[in-house]
Amino acid sequence: MKKLLIVLAALFFGYQFVLSQVVPNGGFEDWAVADPWSFEEPAFWVTSNLSTVGSNLPINVTKSSDAYKGDYAMKLETLTNPVNGDPFIGGALCRAYMEGRPEKLSGYYKADLAENDGAAVAVLLFSGAAPVGAGEIEFETSVNDYTYFEIEIDYFLPTNPDTMTITAFSSTGDSIIGSVLLLDDLSFDAVNSTSLLDAPKFITRLSPNPASDHILVEVPEGEGAVYFSIMDANGKLLKNVYFKSEINIDIAAFPMGNYFYKVVSQEGLLQDGGKFQIVR
Repeated sequence: MKKLLIVLAALFFGYQFVLSQVVPNGGFEDWAVADPWSFEEPAFWVTSNLSTVGSNLPINVTKSSDAYKGDYAMKLETLTNPVNGDPFIGGALCRAYMEGRPEKLSGYYKADLAENDGAAVAVLLFSGAAPVGAGEIEFETSVNDYTYFEIEIDYFLPTNPDTMTITAFSSTGDSIIGSVLLLDDLSFDAVNSTSLLDAPKFITRLSPNPASDHILVEVPEGEGAVYFSIMDANGKLLKNVYFKSEINIDIAAFPMGNYFYKVVSQEGLLQDGGKFQIVR
């Protein structure tokens, strides 16, 4: 929740607040159900759960109370595809805008790996569309207790990155059913004069504001589907919906007061945010 409040503060003060050495929701404390789906997704991350929509595939990325720090960790599992019996690998991806040149990505993991299988985490940094740095780690043995790991980032261009992508997988190589990876407390270390934050990319129209029983939310045409989240003044997530172009949201059950909102793309990038008021 602390990281979410920092992001909200950045939105509220016009993105003047500097976030240093932060992976968006790197502690996996913030999860939400995106309408019309029934499963939870970690905020700012896209997971293999999206492949289950309209299929018989099982949910294989979940919120786990077996955490290194805080209340939750992210659990990725390689499960069985019920259609053909093949492994269905748990995967997760986070993308965000950034500044500076981090030297490494660190975090904590636990793993229960099937024989001859492994799990992996990778980071790739871009300047525009060009890759400028990368690093990865493969976990080859099971560990019962949370273990610290570091990924050294190898830069192959002098350009500073402006975007980062982090990926995680419950299986590598042979991809054996039954492998499990838990991740928690991800962060960039030794970042030089850095901020890592999602940048506003378009303007969201929200009306009326103040509102009483509903709000109309509109995003620019051609932006594709987005996640729209509503938080109370304490940063608690109250509602998360998934839509294209515009949506009418019922807020009649919300008490009067001030609320925050954020708009996140399908790729997990924060596009816009702000606040509105409910009065009656």
